[in-house]
Amino acid sequence: MVSPPAVACTPMASRGRADLHMHTTASDGWPTPEELVDHAARRTSLDVIAVTDHDTIEGALRAAEHAARRAKFHVVIGEEVSSRDGHIVALFIERRVRPGMSAAATVHAIHDQGGLAVAAHPFWRTQRRMRSGPRHGVGWLAADLDFDWWRWRPWKV
Repeated sequence: MVSPPAVACTPMASRGRADLHMHTTASDGWPTPEELVDHAARRTSLDVIAVTDHDTIEGALRAAEHAARRAKFHVVIGEEVSSRDGHIVALFIERRVRPGMSAAATVHAIHDQGGLAVAAHPFWRTQRRMRSGPRHGVGWLAADLDFDWWRWRPWKV
């Protein structure tokens, strides 16, 4: 920020780095919540992670409890909810969001907790089966519903 000597400016807090879509052994990830926190805190430049396991917040709660022992590392409680219409990431939630609802009802349930609703990979399709059946992104509903943000990751060639 440019600050001429005659102008008083409020200093800006430094920005941090975050990964807001991570999985653990609580769903389809391979690290335990504790291993994920230890790795992210020690071996990356991340300051914040969000644990967003599929249809559970148990891994996020364990990760947050483990991270609380560290002074400068934070975990956002999240969940990747399997709505009827596709995956929706819930961030900053306190309770699990029930899977299987419509995308609109899922976004509403996330907002009711004061959370943020993210259309994760809205145009992604998979043949892989989740606990509740094959799932994919929410498609064009990402533009039609009250999402707080959407994330599109292009294919890497």
